[in-house]
Amino acid sequence: GYAPPPQLLEELGLEPRSVNDNALSQSGYSTPYLQLMQKAIDVHRITDQNQPLKKELEAWFIEQTINGEAISANDASYMASFVRSPKSRKGGGRKY
Repeated sequence: GYAPPPQLLEELGLEPRSVNDNALSQSGYSTPYLQLMQKAIDVHRITDQNQPLKKELEAWFIEQTINGEAISANDASYMASFVRSPKSRKGGGRKY
């Protein structure tokens, strides 16, 4: 939405709402896709140092369902990309 100017908030005696760009949703709302992506991060122990291959993640996502519905190959590919670090998206495979 719209963020009011700091001057208006100050005049009304209100503090601007801070937003942590690295935090999970504080509203408590999530989607089945976000929940599945978080499950993938936990199951595969994904961290900055541990970045599974995209193909491995795609295969795992395709085996999953959301509300009883199969995950499409396109959705599996997108989710596999988004659970990995942006620097891992450049390819080149793992460096051992």
